[in-house]
Amino acid sequence: MIYLNNSTTTKVDERLVKIIEKYSTQEYGVATSDYSSGFEMKSKEAVESAKKIIAEKISGQPGEIFFTSGQSESNTQVLRGLGKGHIITTKIEHSSILEACKALEKDGYSVTYLDVDEEGKIILDQLKKSLRKDTFLVTIQHANQEVGTIQEIEKIGKICRESRVLFHVDASQSFLKEQINVEKMNIDLLTIAAHLIHGPKGVGALYARRGILLKPLIYGSRVLDIPGIAGFGEAARLWKEEDNEKMRKQTKRLLREIGKIPKTIIFTPADSLPNILSVGFKFIEGEAIVLYLDSEGIVLSTGSACSGKGLKPSHVLEAMGFGEEDSHGSIRISLSRYTTDEEIDIAIEKLKEVVGKLREMSPIKG
Repeated sequence: MIYLNNSTTTKVDERLVKIIEKYSTQEYGVATSDYSSGFEMKSKEAVESAKKIIAEKISGQPGEIFFTSGQSESNTQVLRGLGKGHIITTKIEHSSILEACKALEKDGYSVTYLDVDEEGKIILDQLKKSLRKDTFLVTIQHANQEVGTIQEIEKIGKICRESRVLFHVDASQSFLKEQINVEKMNIDLLTIAAHLIHGPKGVGALYARRGILLKPLIYGSRVLDIPGIAGFGEAARLWKEEDNEKMRKQTKRLLREIGKIPKTIIFTPADSLPNILSVGFKFIEGEAIVLYLDSEGIVLSTGSACSGKGLKPSHVLEAMGFGEEDSHGSIRISLSRYTTDEEIDIAIEKLKEVVGKLREMSPIKG
């Protein structure tokens, strides 16, 4: 199998297996308090170690890191835990932001959904004009899950800080792939997830700047996923910049070769994540491409993998100004540090074959 769907999830680094097993079968205590037994303190030490590693990666402090079950919980915690009033977000956010905002509107919140340009970037002037007296939160993703667009987070953070509005960034896709400095970028809250950096599934983290109080989503004592948290910390520690450089080169090769296919649309802008490439092919369906490639043992996705079932157009591409015809022919290829050059070569060859075959079958000719 050639797995090219790493923006949905990634393979767990085999080096984490022993650590996860250790805290599952040997040091399996519950890290509850400073007054725990020596056995349980080993688990608490694992949590604190993971906090330190993750905090260093974003230039934060260990005491500002809180572990969650993942991206959706962290995002919901922010949206539900700060108060009531006006929220500003974008039209291309992850479903965990957009669906939560829609639910909040029914509860009396007011939400502004910012437009994006043809590259998927927000217009800063529109953000400034959208700020109101009752605006308490701006939540904007660092990088888009479908096309890889990177927002100008530092500029956005400055606007929010000057306006005294809290700034939340969903960095689930960009964590470790792009530089994040919560101090320099004026980020107050930050969401990250383990399963997108070769860590275990079901574990995430929320950075909350010291002094920010969030209402709890869950009351009572909570049993942390110690094996997952320990694995998360180790996954973050193991990530190297060389991984990003390798993926960037492979993505450029994909772009160069796929761009030779007639009537191809490139949705991913030049300045984007190193591992995501979104492209479209006129007159054929992206779903058909994905199914054909799956039969060849090549796994990738079409549109937004978290947008739900059905053949609805991608909300991301729609916001970027692409019509249904272009959107329906879209696929997303996303790489990992395990993706090999040989796999890239095979994927390119098979994709060209499939596109050619589907166009021959299509009743629409251009």
